[in-house]
Amino acid sequence: MRYYETLYILNPNFEQDKNDDIVKEVGEQVNKYGQVINHHLWGKKRLAYLIEQHKYGTYMLLQFETEEVKGLNDFDSFMKLNKSILRFQTVRVSVKPEEFIEESVSNLDASDKDAPKAEESATDNKTTTPEKQSEKEHSSDKETENNEFKEEIDEKSVVEETS
Repeated sequence: MRYYETLYILNPNFEQDKNDDIVKEVGEQVNKYGQVINHHLWGKKRLAYLIEQHKYGTYMLLQFETEEVKGLNDFDSFMKLNKSILRFQTVRVSVKPEEFIEESVSNLDASDKDAPKAEESATDNKTTTPEKQSEKEHSSDKETENNEFKEEIDEKSVVEETS
């Protein structure tokens, strides 16, 4: 079995329903000759250069497996002819990708609530390593230098105003 990844960019102006239709259509095309492992949204991101007068694009990642090379050629043709897809790239992956499992929103909220407690306990801990101590000293030295520089600038501005 061979494993592949396709990263494709959709028109950023499409609504979520239109994006879902395109994702479903691409998934159906892959299922004709292989099996989809993962298909998820990376999000809307700024493009490095304009593509069809768009500064942004909606990135989608598709991971699939197949044995048929002919099917890959058909998939490539399908992606080229699909006007909704701005760009795409398919690469072969040497190992099987792990299945992507989305965490539910309630799980994320619970982990976010636990995170501040962990940070607080870390700050409450009075023991510091020598590296952390030297970092603190170094940052306080920079603050002192910055304050001295600001004072010099203030003194110069006062001198210039009185002149």
